[in-house]
Parts: sequence; structure tokens; C-alpha cells
Amino acid sequence: MDERLNYLILAVFLLGFVSCQELVISPKQDTLVKKVDEGLSLKCTVEGLTEAETPSIQWFSATGEQITSKVGRMRVMSFSSNELTLLIRKLVDGDEGQYTCKATISGNPIEKNIEIQLYRGITIKGSPHLQRPNINTDAFIECDADANPVPTVHWTFANEDPIPSGSRYVQQKEGLIIKNISEEDNGIYYCLINVGEMGDFRQYNITVQVTIPPKFDRPATSTDAIVGKRFEMSCYASGNPPPLFTFFKDDNPNPLDMPKFKVDKTNGKLEAEVMEEMDSGKYKCVASNEAEGVRGTTTGGQKEQTLDIVVKIPSKITEVRDASGLMDTQAELTCIAEGNPAPDVTWKKFSTDSTFAADSTLTQNAASEFTVEELPSGNKRVTSKYVFTSLKPSDTGAYTCTAINTAGTAVKNATLTVEFKPNFDNTPYTKTYGWASHETNITCLANGEPQAYIEWSRNDEVIANNNETYKISSKLGKGYVASYLMVSVKVENEEWIYGDFLCTAKNGRGASTQVISLAKAETPGAVILSTDKTTPTSIEVLITPPGNEGGQPVIDYKIEYNLQGSTDIKTSYAQRPGQDAQDQRTKARLTDLMADSVYMLTVRARNAVGYGQPQTMTEQTPKVRKPDPVTFNSKGFGNNADSYTVSWEKPLTGGRPLTGYKIVYRKVEVKGEDESNWEVVRMYEDENRNAPRDVTSYKITGLVPDTFYQVEVTAINQLGASESRGKIFKTSKGGEPLIEEVPAPPKPDTKPAEVSGAGMATGAIIGTIIAILIILFIIIDVSFYFNKQCGVLWTLQQKLAGKPPGESDGARDMEEGDKENKQPLLTEAKAEEVNEEEVPEKKNEALEGVMEEMSPDEKEAKQIAEMADTSPIKPDSPIVPQSEATIIVNPATPEAESHDDKPVA
Repeated sequence: MDERLNYLILAVFLLGFVSCQELVISPKQDTLVKKVDEGLSLKCTVEGLTEAETPSIQWFSATGEQITSKVGRMRVMSFSSNELTLLIRKLVDGDEGQYTCKATISGNPIEKNIEIQLYRGITIKGSPHLQRPNINTDAFIECDADANPVPTVHWTFANEDPIPSGSRYVQQKEGLIIKNISEEDNGIYYCLINVGEMGDFRQYNITVQVTIPPKFDRPATSTDAIVGKRFEMSCYASGNPPPLFTFFKDDNPNPLDMPKFKVDKTNGKLEAEVMEEMDSGKYKCVASNEAEGVRGTTTGGQKEQTLDIVVKIPSKITEVRDASGLMDTQAELTCIAEGNPAPDVTWKKFSTDSTFAADSTLTQNAASEFTVEELPSGNKRVTSKYVFTSLKPSDTGAYTCTAINTAGTAVKNATLTVEFKPNFDNTPYTKTYGWASHETNITCLANGEPQAYIEWSRNDEVIANNNETYKISSKLGKGYVASYLMVSVKVENEEWIYGDFLCTAKNGRGASTQVISLAKAETPGAVILSTDKTTPTSIEVLITPPGNEGGQPVIDYKIEYNLQGSTDIKTSYAQRPGQDAQDQRTKARLTDLMADSVYMLTVRARNAVGYGQPQTMTEQTPKVRKPDPVTFNSKGFGNNADSYTVSWEKPLTGGRPLTGYKIVYRKVEVKGEDESNWEVVRMYEDENRNAPRDVTSYKITGLVPDTFYQVEVTAINQLGASESRGKIFKTSKGGEPLIEEVPAPPKPDTKPAEVSGAGMATGAIIGTIIAILIILFIIIDVSFYFNKQCGVLWTLQQKLAGKPPGESDGARDMEEGDKENKQPLLTEAKAEEVNEEEVPEKKNEALEGVMEEMSPDEKEAKQIAEMADTSPIKPDSPIVPQSEATIIVNPATPEAESHDDKPVA
């Protein structure tokens, strides 16, 4: 009995001990909720072990499989002998369920379970952030949210205002419907997802951009497609998003691409560097902005345009046919050209400007005709014929055939040869001239095909080459031969050398002759003389060529002139104008002549033979006179508002040097709209100015802007003034004149208005009067010093010199010295005056009473003020002429009267 009791007590004790050992899973929850994609760590620990006990711990998955792997997504690991940890790196669907930890301790098994539940969280399925629904449709904006538990979804605008449900907006579980969507609906929308049970929330942003399908803005374009040339086709379409372009040819479904074609998909361009004939066809341009929308829909669209492209073939001349024939027969030139489109063929004779198209009359004896045929390749062939019905020698030459189409131009030459007997159509003359001691060339030019040869004869005798009298040379050209007979005319053969020479040209088609006369050249006949613009010191001679030039052109003229009754003959020469000059007269000006004198003029014309018959005339120079009036060259409208520069041409001096100009100007009122018909209706006060003789312009200042003035300029010499010439002018618009009054500064206690009305201050007036009195006193005292030997200055001088008042040797010496100093200066001035005028009053019996006109620029200028002090020289005062006259010759341009009266080489 006792033994049984002991066993029972032992069993109860062991059972209590075992029941004290248990498994603990951390975290200590029966059910654990985790999110998908999160990690999981479960630690299983055996508690209540003795030091001698070592448990065996195992983990089993929800499927009942033991987890033994120590690597991978799901693995176990142990950090001590009484625990084992289950690690799942990332939870996935299917990992949910009951996980079990089992342990065996001293042969006794124990286990512990934990339930794992998975929460997937908020996920968005297939809802892109950018959604592009088509415009003008009921657009579905997708926001497909999923969670467990089931989430609730709300929508707001970007400003977080809630989107109302109804009217244009319909909120559904998977998204938002916007009815008849437009570009105004573009923007950001917020999809708000909430899982209340889990306290989970997510905001999903969706950008809505309305898609506008492509639309062609204008028809597609292309450059000309030409064989061997670059080609480009362009399409012009718009849309949102901008469409991309692809190109197709004919029915080929594959888009055009490299290497032959280059496609710019963004800008809609198709390019080919080199086109071939086989590239003709239909080219289609497709503009597309199609894209995949939500839930298998498609947004955007596509449009297409087609162009028929015909590759053009540049014109090419495949054949030209030359032609030849006898004169007065028929011949034709042929030109064959190909191209697509069919080329236009034209003909043109070389070195002419006339161009003739196909099927047109070219000349009176020629016309063009053509035919067109289509080749199997689609190319066009044009045959053009240039038909001559009756050949003429002038038809000979090269003819250019030109074939043109829109793809290119081709040119080739054809040659027409007309055979004819020689002619002399290009022989330069039938008469030429010769003279003694001169070799004369006689030219004979013969055209012919075949080329002719020439022989010379006279009196039925053939002229031998290279003797004392005749030398023959020749020159061969295309279709012609030129022969030159050089005849040596001598005094001893003049009686028989002149006459007719016969030029005979021969070729295989016949012979022709041409008579060329050699006549004797003579000296020229008498010229025709006249004069123009005679001044006191110059004569302009007008020489008209003689009617008979003696067979040779006049080269120049010899002019001889002298004072009537004088044997001193002067000679000069004048060139004849060129043959192409419109005026064949020669104008020669004789200068440095005597005034009021008669001159004998003799002129002879010279040609290659010599001087011809003389022509004589007399011409009298006028007396010395006042200057001629000035001629204005300044414009009527001035450039400045307050000044004007009047300018004029130098007038003729009248035989005396100019001493200056008198200028008078005044403000005027005028009538008339144009400068040409301005007329003075009222004049104001005159202003006078003087100008030196060496100027031809004068600047008038201090004028009023936008105002009419009249200015008169008078030229003056020692005999008097010229006629006054006036000119009306107008200043330009602008500010006030440069001259203006400046008021005196006001006193400190005076108002500006009072100052302007009061005028000059009293103190200033008193100061001015005192200054004037002092100046008068000094002038009077100096006058008394020199004339009366008295006064303050005289007294001071006497005191300093130590002499009593009275007549002073010093003063007398000063006066005498002054007189001595003055006399040479007067003599010098007189010498300068004579020099300036260059009219020394030396007597000459043969030339008594003759005066010489001088140029304004030849001598130094005198001041106008000197005119009052200088005694004028009478017009009949005797003048000594200069030693030699000179001549001015300007055959090409009419010579105005010299303003300077200077000789010009």
C-alpha cells in the first residue's frame, strides 16, 4: 500500500513540473494584422526550463509545412537555445493564416498558435496620373482604389473644393465622369481614398488634359520632284498633344524610312536627297496623336492627306543634226529632246538676240515645226526642225537649240552651211584716197563657201605681189577672206597710179568681182568762222569743218591772230572733236587780248595731206566796262532757321579786277506758292554788307525763322558797280534768332516784372556816361598834344623831358619821322595798286586807248572801302599789252566765258 502511494505522489509531482514549462510567442497576440509588403517577425520562446533541459523548437507555416530554411523570404533563426524566430521579409497574399510553434522537452511535446491576417492597404489599379480624354465626350477619369476593408472615395478640385455630384459630374466607385468635357476642364483633380476601420487615407492626384484629335491646317506641300535632285514634302496639322507624322507610299503599309527617306515625325517633313524616276507615286501623310486611354479606350485620333508625286525628268537633248546646202535650196536643222514634262524647244542663231519657239516663223525663208511622242517609260520626246525654204549666204552659222521644262534646261548647237559663190557684202568701201609719199591700203573682203581666194588686177593685168609699187597680204576667217593691197604713191607715179582696181574672188561655186577706186586726196577746203562771247580781253572762235575735207578727215586747226596793223602774229592749234561728237564745231578761246582793239583771225584746217585754204575774219574786243551782273546758284529754301548762305558764280570783271561785292538784304512779304513764281509785295528795312572780291558766297546771320528775305549782290570794280541782281529766299522753321536781348539783373528788392519794365538801372547809366566823358577827354588831350602842343599829356612830356612848354624838337622830330615813315608806305601802296590792276599807264602809239580785262583771281583783293579813295581810270587810257596771248580749246564741251580770264592749257 505504501509503495503505491509513493508512485502516485511521484507522478503528481512530475505532472506539475511539466505543466510549468510553456511556449511564448512574441508579439503576445492571438491574432496579428499586418499589411501586405510589410515584414514580419515572430519569436517563439520556451519558458520554465531547467539548466539541464534543452528544447527542440519548430515553426510551421499556415499551410502546415515546417519552416526550416535559414535564408530566403521566409526563414528561421535562433539567438539562444530556448527560442526560435520566424522572419518573413515581405508579406504577400497567401501568407495569411495560423502559424504554429512546436517544442519538445524531455520527450514531452508542447505547441503555441498565432493567427496572421493580412491588410492589403490602399492600392490604385491602372489609373495613370495623367489622363487625356477626348474633347467633347463624356470623359471617365479613373481612380480605381482597392483596400480591405473596402475604402470610400471622394473627389475635389485642385483648390480642394469638393466636386458636386450630379449635373456634369458623376462620381462612381472606380472614377469620375465629366460630361461633354472641354479644355476648360483641364487641370488637377484630387481622388481622396479613406479606409475608416483602419484609419488609412491616401490622396491620389490626377492631371486631366483634354485631347484634341489632329486637324490639317492647310494642304500638304512638296517641292518639285526632279530626277537627281533633292525632294521635300511637308504636312501641316495641329492637335493636343501635337500629332506625330508618318509617311507612306502607294499601298505599302510600311512607313517610309531610312536610308532613302528621312522623316521628321515632329515637324511633318519627308526628305529625299536624290529622287529617281521610279519614285513617282501617291505619298500619304498621316498625322496621329492616338494614345491608350483608361480601361482599354483610345484617345486622340489621326488624319491623313495624299499627294500625287510625279518625278520630273530634266530636259535632255539626245541628238542634233547639222545641215548644209546650196544657196536658194532647202535645208533643215534637227533637234531631238526628251524630258517629263515635254520640253519646249526654241532656236536661236548664234550672236543674235532673236529667239524662235517651236511651230513659229523664224525668218522670211525659215520656219520651225515639231512633234511630241510619249515613250514607254512615260518620258516625252520632242523633235524640232528648223526648216529653211530658200537658203541664203547670211543663213550660214551656228544655231542654238534650247530645250526647257520645269525640271531643267539643255542646250546644244547645230551648224548650217550654205554654199555660195563669193560676194563683197562686207567690203568696207568702193573708193579710197592716196597722196604722194604715202602708202595707201585698199581692202577687199570676200564672203564665200567654200572659202574664196582673191587676186588683184588693173587694166586687165594681174598685179604682181611685192614690188616697189604694190604689196599684197591676206587674212583668212570663217566664211570669208580679206585681201589688202598696199599701194605706194610717189611723186613720179601720181600721173598714172590713181584709178580703178579690180578685186576678183573665186571658189568652187563661181567668181565675183569688185571695183575699188583710188582717188587723189587733197588738202581741206576753207573752214567757216564765227565768234561768240567776246570780252575786252578774250575772243571765243567757233570753227565749223570745211564742206570739202579733201578725202581725208580733218585732224586739227591752225589759228593765227594779231592786232590789226601789227606784224606780231601769234599761232595756236585746236583739235577737232571726235567723229562721234554731236557738235562737230571746235570752240577755241583766245585770251590776254587788248580791250577795244581789232584783231585779225586766220584759220586753216589740216588733214593727212596738209593744211588747207585759209579763212580770215576780224573781231573787235569791247572797251573796259563795269562788271557783269552776278548769277546766283544758291537755293531758295535755306537749311538754317537763323542764317542763310547766298552763293553766286564769278561774274566777268569787265576788264578791271573786282574790288569786292556789295550785299543788301531785307525782310519781304511775297505771294506765290512755288519758288519759281515768288513775287515781292512788301519790303522792310535794308541791311548792308560788304564782301571781299575773292569770295563767291556770303553767310547772312541773325535772321528770323520761317521768313522770306530778298538779297541783292552787286559786283564792283574801279569803273563802278554791276547791275544789281536779287534773289528771294526763305529760312527754315526753327527756334528764335540767335540775337536776343538779355535784361539787366534785378535788384534784390525788385520783382522780375518790375525789372523788365524799368530798363537799365540808374547806376549803370551814370557809369556809362562817366566812361564816355573820360574817353572824350583822352581823345581831346591827345589831339591838343599833336596839334596845339598843350594839354595834360603835353605838360607831362615836357616835365619828364626837362623842357619848357612851347615848340618841341621831339614833337617836330616825331612829325617828321612820321612823315618819312608814311611816304614809303604810300609809295608801296601805289605800287601794289598798279600791280593789282596790271594796267600801267605806259603809252604805246599803235595801241593807244586799248584796255585789258583782268580776272578776279589774278591779283590781290582790294577792300571795297578803297574805291572811294582811288581815282577811276578812264576807259580810253592807253594800256600796254602783255607779251603773248594764249588759247583755250575745249572741242567737246561748249566753253562759257572765262570768269578768271586766265589762259588754260
